[in-house]
Parts: sequence; C-alpha cells; structure tokens
Amino acid sequence: MEPHQPYDTYVNPENIVADSDTRSEENKAAVFAEYGIAWGKTSLNAGVRYEHTAYDYFIGGVRADDECRTYDNVFPTLSLSFPIKHVSSSLSYTMKTLRPTYTQLDGSVQYSNRYMYRKGNPLLSPQQMHDVTWMLGYRFLNVSLAYQYIKDYIDSERSLYNQEGSTSLQTYVNFKKNQQLSLLVSLSPVVGCWHPVASAYVCQPFFETQVFGKTQKHNNPMATFTLNNDFVLPKDFVLTLNMDFTTAGNIGIIQRCNYGTLNAGIRKDLLNKRLTLNLQGMDLLDTFHQKGVQYSPLIVNTYEDTYNFRQVKLTVTYRFNMTKSKYKGTGAANEEIRRL
Repeated sequence: MEPHQPYDTYVNPENIVADSDTRSEENKAAVFAEYGIAWGKTSLNAGVRYEHTAYDYFIGGVRADDECRTYDNVFPTLSLSFPIKHVSSSLSYTMKTLRPTYTQLDGSVQYSNRYMYRKGNPLLSPQQMHDVTWMLGYRFLNVSLAYQYIKDYIDSERSLYNQEGSTSLQTYVNFKKNQQLSLLVSLSPVVGCWHPVASAYVCQPFFETQVFGKTQKHNNPMATFTLNNDFVLPKDFVLTLNMDFTTAGNIGIIQRCNYGTLNAGIRKDLLNKRLTLNLQGMDLLDTFHQKGVQYSPLIVNTYEDTYNFRQVKLTVTYRFNMTKSKYKGTGAANEEIRRL
C-alpha cells in the first residue's frame, strides 16, 4: 500500500480570489504476475497487473464525498520478440492508467495574472492508454512505430471567469478520446572520433473538440529532429554540439509554432573519471521561444512564451563511490514524484 498526501494552502491577501485549504489523499495497492516462454531466438512474455486505488479529497479538513473516488483496474501486457534475418524485432501491447497530477486535481482557484486564473478539477478521471508498438533494430539503426489510444484524455481549456469577459479561467477536463500514430528513427554510428546520435520523431494525432459549436480537428502532425554530436579528443577532452528543431503541429487542443535550440560544450575527465568538468553554452542562438493557439469551446487564445535559457554554465561532478549498483528497478515512487 502506497499512501500519498499532497497539501495545498493558497492565501490571497488582496482578496481577488478566495483563500483555499485543500488536501489530496491517495492509497494504492497493486499485484503483478508475468509469464515468459522462449523458442530459440523467439520469446513471448505476458503479464497482468491488478491495481486498487482509493482517492480522497478534503476541503478545509472536511472530506468532500462527491470528489472522492475508488478505482479497481486490471492492466494486461503482451510482448513478442523475434528476429528477421539480422534485424531484431519486437511487437508489444500495453494497457496502463495515466493519473492526473495533484495540481490538476486541486479545485482551488489561483491567480496567474489579471487576465487569467487557474483551477484544477477534482472530478477528473484517470486516462486509460492502450499502446501497440513495433520496434526494429539493426546495428546502429533503431526504428519504432507506435499507435496509442487514450480514453478520457486530459487537457486544459479556458472559459470566462466573470460576466464582463475580462478574465479567463484555465482548468482541466476529460475528453472522450485521443489517438495518435508515431514514428521514431534513431541512428548512433561511430566515425573515428565523431560519435553522433541523430533522431527523427513524427507524430500524427487524431483528435477533435467543439469550438464555438463546431467540430475543430486538431490533426496537424508534428516532427522533432535532434542531432547530438560528441567529438572525443586527446587527453580525455570531449567536445559536444547538440541541436534540435520541432516543426509546427498539434499537441492536444494547442496548435504550436516551430522552435529549436543549439547547445555546445566541452568536458574533461580527471582522476580516473572520478572528477568531471563540463563547460556548456545553452541556447546559443536564443531561439527557444514557444508560440501557439489554444482552442477552447468559447475562447481562442494566442500565446507566446519567451524563455531566458541562453547561458554559460560550468558543472563540476565528483564521484565518491564508483562501485556499480546491483539494483535494476526503477522504484514505485517515481510515478508519484512526477505527479507532484
């Protein structure tokens, strides 16, 4: 059993929005079983996970019964690995739940600026994701083709907070479904002292909502191209040059514009690799700016976020214990840490 109790206390002395005192309490228990069988180079694995989750929501220390939920879910997994001549191949199916973050569940209104307030939604249902993935690998080339179906998809949307229409309220809602096809191709050859890692990720969504009473399709594909370069120099110096670019496209109800970054650096290992010095220049061209349009039922919002990520930093790392850990797990608390 895993108990989690995030608290949120919001005090607004100006009395623009009401003060709030909320607490989320979640207890989760799960069991998992897996079976595997192999025929030569071909293997089949099947598993099932049963999960019981009890979620309680408190306002001012009083349990809000209408916002409390109990879930009992069964999640199957299935994977088949087989070679195609010299190409490794695997086909897998996974069903899992994607629970809303505790911020998304917090029902108190919070002030962002005089034009927009934010609020969570304690009535959100967890997302149920079905994932089918086919992976291929040959030497330094890897290809992954995936289809995802997400039931009760969670996204943000805006509504009018007051009758004058001068302030909007951003909150979170469940949509019936969201689907997407994605393709990931990555290459990691070694050419002398040059160690590049190049990847291309393309995502085609299939998602629609209602905007001003009409069906709005959010089906524009998006692609991300990444090239990371390590140049191994004499005397344990490594020169790095990393760049990425993301095209315009849809993520949920948002139509994003393209953006990219360029980073460079040099690092040096000392004392048998116990000590590492890493000098980096981040976002050298000052191009990490995100612009887009958010489509809600009664509001279309255009935004531009400018991040001051251009910087030079020096990182010094010293490793006191060089022995390798035998623990191979990831820890059951990692999912909860991400939700927080």
